[in-house]
Amino acid sequence: MATRKTEFLFCLLILGCGILLSGCGGEPAAGTANPYYRQGVSLRQQNEMEKAAESFHKCLRVSPETADAHFQLGDLYENHLNSPVRAMHHYSLAIEGRLEEEENRSIAEESIIHLQQKLLEEWISEHPEIARSATDADELASQNRILTRRNQELKQERDTLVRARQTLLGQTRRLISEIRQKEQRINELEN
Repeated sequence: MATRKTEFLFCLLILGCGILLSGCGGEPAAGTANPYYRQGVSLRQQNEMEKAAESFHKCLRVSPETADAHFQLGDLYENHLNSPVRAMHHYSLAIEGRLEEEENRSIAEESIIHLQQKLLEEWISEHPEIARSATDADELASQNRILTRRNQELKQERDTLVRARQTLLGQTRRLISEIRQKEQRINELEN
């Protein structure tokens, strides 16, 4: 009976050790320790870019907080899979998360700016009429600035002329008043 109990306890001990070694419930590894992340890096080194992207997406399904997987996807979509919008999306998510290498945050920020400029240039080349409109708009804005300055100058001249007119009207009224007073004196002297 003691041997059965010993065997049972031994089996329980082995089972407990197995559970502990397997990670207490089989929780997936987080971050860059995630096997899908490591697989993505390996596939990328083998120049299997689409498969690498699939692995990084699997990593994110298991560990959505893995900012480095978003960074890797941003780089893949930008430089290998020709999808700038997806690249910007993943770079943005990488920036929001906690990247293991702080340098990658700067790279992601610069890449987003570069991709935005690239998309704008492509869009303008596909829509030359918009580019002409933009040039026309720049010219109109320049003319508008010139006309606004000229309008301000003319308002200042008008204000100066209004003040001069008021001054002249005041002087004219005084002169008319003085002339009338002198005419009255003359009339009084003649009478």
